[in-house]
Amino acid sequence: MSHQTRDETNQFLNEFLNFEKKDEESFFTREKILYLLNLHKINKTKVESGNLKNMKVLWEVVARDISNKYRVTVMPHKCENKFKVLERNYKKTKDNNNKTGRGRRTFEFEREFDELYGKKQQI
Repeated sequence: MSHQTRDETNQFLNEFLNFEKKDEESFFTREKILYLLNLHKINKTKVESGNLKNMKVLWEVVARDISNKYRVTVMPHKCENKFKVLERNYKKTKDNNNKTGRGRRTFEFEREFDELYGKKQQI
């Protein structure tokens, strides 16, 4: 593969990944995120009770429900990734606010995550 062709391929991949990221960011509005969190909460109890086999199935169910409600195709890994990003931001906010001498941070979905996690010590 020539140097120019490799550069063109890399540029194409970068543009594709950026487009996919922008597309995902524009899809997950506040309303859809709240719906995602609610579906996760409902289906997580089904995994814990054994009614759903595992977390992979949970994300398949969540993606199907979101796809049906909003009449779009959403892949399970996109829902899982969005949840993990939100979860990571929630944990960072909690960690920051629990340390002394730090400016208080806010997280838009803090109340919803507080409901999901309750008073778990590891958060």
